[in-house]
Amino acid sequence: MKAHGWALFLVISVLGSGVAVSANPARSAEIKRIDAYVKVVRSYANRSGPQLVVADVADFDQEKPDWKKFGSVKLLDKYREDREVYDSANNWFRNNKLVLSVITLSSPSGDWAKYLRLYYRNDGSLAKADSELRTFHGTVIVMQGLYFDRTGKLLKKTIDVFDLATKKRRKPDSSYLSDDQADDDKLYRTTKKLPFAHVIQVR
Repeated sequence: MKAHGWALFLVISVLGSGVAVSANPARSAEIKRIDAYVKVVRSYANRSGPQLVVADVADFDQEKPDWKKFGSVKLLDKYREDREVYDSANNWFRNNKLVLSVITLSSPSGDWAKYLRLYYRNDGSLAKADSELRTFHGTVIVMQGLYFDRTGKLLKKTIDVFDLATKKRRKPDSSYLSDDQADDDKLYRTTKKLPFAHVIQVR
């Protein structure tokens, strides 16, 4: 069954104690460039609302998604007054290129929610993905940061785990981490692989 999500824009904070930076000089330099790029895109996005909002309006038990374009977050909120929406994405463009897509995922049960912030380069390749999973399975918040080169190769991964109630840091546990790993296919390596790419007409 397909994943689902909430129409919600969430600014995820910079990840904390991560994995040690690679000793490979070229890889380290690329990671630094990505961090600088992400900082610029985040600042750009925080100055204004998303330029394009999309949501999957298909019923939860319908396998085939039905992505629909909305003019603003308010219009999507109005649409949600009459029916539930479980997948949505807010999108920012620069020079007609998609640079940031904030995707929210969840289910009718409400026992978990996942938020993705996908930063794309001008060539459409994924530079960095920030992932936040909030789940009652283990009552944790799992935050991950993943860096990619232009070919889609993973350069670095950071993981931070917090208690869902107290927000205090917790030791990572393989059970809920494995659940989150299963969703790594949602880290669309290029803009054209986004499930709503045909709706937002990525270039």
